[in-house]
Amino acid sequence: MPATKSFTAQLAILYVFALFLARKRGRIDFEGVNNYLDRLARMSDEIERELSAWDSQAAKSLASFRMLRRFYISAAGYITQLPARVP
Repeated sequence: MPATKSFTAQLAILYVFALFLARKRGRIDFEGVNNYLDRLARMSDEIERELSAWDSQAAKSLASFRMLRRFYISAAGYITQLPARVP
């Protein structure tokens, strides 16, 4: 999922930039910045641990779609009707 990865990277960059600005303006000390950066560094491990649960949840949702003849998707103001051809 390239779009998801690039979006996540952009969020991480904004997070680091916010820490930089907070430090520069004296809102947070050096130790606080390091604590937040450590948490950010651990984020990928935390996501990895949750992936199987998210996959399981997606599979359960997919099971409920199997009974539908069609469904609608709405994203960014665009609505489309799709036939429900779920494998």
